[in-house]
Amino acid sequence: AVLMHLLFTERFLLTDEAWGKAIKAGWFPFMFLSSQRWERLLNAIEYTENLHEVEDDIHNAFLKDIDSRLKTWGRIPHFGAHIPFLRDAVEAYKNGKWAMCVSSAVPRIEGMLRQAFRSWDKMRNVLEQLKQKATTHQHSRSLLFPDRLRSYFEQVLYRHTPLDEHQHPPTRHTIAHGLANYEDLDRKLALTTLLLID
Repeated sequence: AVLMHLLFTERFLLTDEAWGKAIKAGWFPFMFLSSQRWERLLNAIEYTENLHEVEDDIHNAFLKDIDSRLKTWGRIPHFGAHIPFLRDAVEAYKNGKWAMCVSSAVPRIEGMLRQAFRSWDKMRNVLEQLKQKATTHQHSRSLLFPDRLRSYFEQVLYRHTPLDEHQHPPTRHTIAHGLANYEDLDRKLALTTLLLID
């Protein structure tokens, strides 16, 4: 555990402001991201420079590893029933069909969380369970960043979006109810969705 903290020291030193900017931009220090890629990503978000270039690099790296990631997911017990959907999402990603990837994968995240915690409560309570479990079984300074992970879910994937609004940002809610715009289901959202699962 000490070695992991030494390897990822910069992630624990992030300010609240830097965390806020990263999450607002739709990013999180997913385990797939090396320290170097995470640092480049943070700099690109901070200075709004080369963000597409950094995202291209992450996309290309993940694309090379995506089949092995799928095999790894297949060995996780509570992923079992979701694997056919994730396989479809991975194939869609490999073929540049971002909307299809997102539409296949996003609803499965909720299913995996609910099955992992055996919870059929409101989603905000499931997210609280996720935070508590991650803190209990790891600790508050785990690389899972339990508090930040909950914020990521609440501000990105599960952010509250009234269905009667004219603008429907891509969230689990708008995607499941068929209200998200096709053009918003882009490569970045497909990539971050699969990285979140990973």
